[in-house]
Amino acid sequence: MRVHQIPHMLILLILMFGMIGCDEDERVARMAEEHARQQAAQSQQMAQLQQEVTQGARELVEADSSVRKEIISLQRDIQAERTEIGRQRDQLEEDRRRLAAQQHRDPIIAATIMQVGMVVACVLPLILCWYLLHREPAQADDAAVAEVLIEDLSAESPLFLPAPAERRAAIAYEESPSDSEFSDADQAAI
Repeated sequence: MRVHQIPHMLILLILMFGMIGCDEDERVARMAEEHARQQAAQSQQMAQLQQEVTQGARELVEADSSVRKEIISLQRDIQAERTEIGRQRDQLEEDRRRLAAQQHRDPIIAATIMQVGMVVACVLPLILCWYLLHREPAQADDAAVAEVLIEDLSAESPLFLPAPAERRAAIAYEESPSDSEFSDADQAAI
């Protein structure tokens, strides 16, 4: 019986292995399907990530481009400001030179004006003296002026000098009683 049993056992074992093999094939098939689904999901996720990376790279390139444009604009502004500062520095240097020259020249001009003024002040009296010495003698004019003054002094109502009574009062006022050096006779003559 043992001999008959061996083939049965063998058949039974083969059937069991076959059944186990079928279950294993099913399980392998299910795992393969699940793995294929996971692979498809991962591929889909990778594609989505790739799209996001591409979109991010595009945005990064656009941002970099705009930043570069801003940097170029700022560099132009800085260059314009440097040019303006250079122009102002040159203008300031020119003003400084002009002021230095003026400060050097002004005292010379002032000294020259003072010297010319002194020369004119010294020469004017000499010119006046020369004029008076070299003019034609005007004897007739002097005589006429003297005659008018004499007539005015002797007139009862003089035109140029105060009247004799007013002259006496003015002289008396100017003299104080302690300073009187004139005698009464001298005062009566006046």
